[in-house]
Amino acid sequence: MPQPTCNSPGFSEGLISVSEIDQWIDFLTNVFEWRVLYDGPCGSEIRGMWQLSRDVKARQVLLGEPNAETTQGRIRLIKFENVTQKRARPSAYAWDTGGFFDLHVQVRDLRGLYEKMQGCGWHGFTEPKRLDVSGVTIDEVLVHGPDGMAFALIERISPPFQVVDGYAAVSPAWNAPQMVSDLTSAHQFYSEGLGFKTTIEFEMPPPEDGDTLFGLPLSLGKTTSTELAFFHPGGRRGAIGSVDLLHMVGVQGRDLRASTRPPNLGLMLIRFPVKKLNDYMSAIQNAGVKLFSGPMQVNIEPYGVTTAIGVISPEGALIEFYEDLTP
Repeated sequence: MPQPTCNSPGFSEGLISVSEIDQWIDFLTNVFEWRVLYDGPCGSEIRGMWQLSRDVKARQVLLGEPNAETTQGRIRLIKFENVTQKRARPSAYAWDTGGFFDLHVQVRDLRGLYEKMQGCGWHGFTEPKRLDVSGVTIDEVLVHGPDGMAFALIERISPPFQVVDGYAAVSPAWNAPQMVSDLTSAHQFYSEGLGFKTTIEFEMPPPEDGDTLFGLPLSLGKTTSTELAFFHPGGRRGAIGSVDLLHMVGVQGRDLRASTRPPNLGLMLIRFPVKKLNDYMSAIQNAGVKLFSGPMQVNIEPYGVTTAIGVISPEGALIEFYEDLTP
């Protein structure tokens, strides 16, 4: 059976369910130097996409980097009302699996931004580290903060090339990782089920001193390698809107997939725009992917009326695909 073909440029936005939306707006506008692109209520039809009761209401705020040469990689904040919530990844360590782990952004001054974020209550899993990732030298730090949300801040050292040009301080989100316990089934879901193309696959060896990016105990870090696989719908290496899988060899964390659904707090899902959604939906269903939601007509502001579907990865990551229906 032929694999599906996903004609998407990559994800357009990540949705974060938040407890204090104005605090988040202040953080993203003043620290990330992004701007508000839309602020308003969620349409009632979105409750059907997320299987929520009729009593649930929500405010949504879309933010993006104003100077970026792309409309991808934005962040949509959702503040739910009239519903019980908990964190999607409660009290999570980096090696706990389930849902999306974080969002990757590129930055111009990693250490300066890291200090600002610490002043806003964000914390690193470790201190910033210099890494060689498949021949590219970067400085990187993983930080986590309100609502269990995490970002990977990445400053590219060599070669001096940026995935997204034209940003002031923090790029649009360009990659959404999953920490997985079963790399084989997760790989098959993205490649054979969704038709995404693998762009990079490699194994990161353990550092000699055991001081890993993920904050493993040093004694364990000395013997733990990490397998990585990056995917993009169009197979564009380094392009914005990719996803990647991480598997810590020999490390077993908690399985949090049962709590990684809306309306719980944290990174709920990512959205991919596609063309000919009905054809794509049929193709992925024929490949064995089951729909979590849709197809439904959903008003996604500021884009307008869309048809949307949702699917869930083997380890609980919610992904939506939508087609813009506006003339």
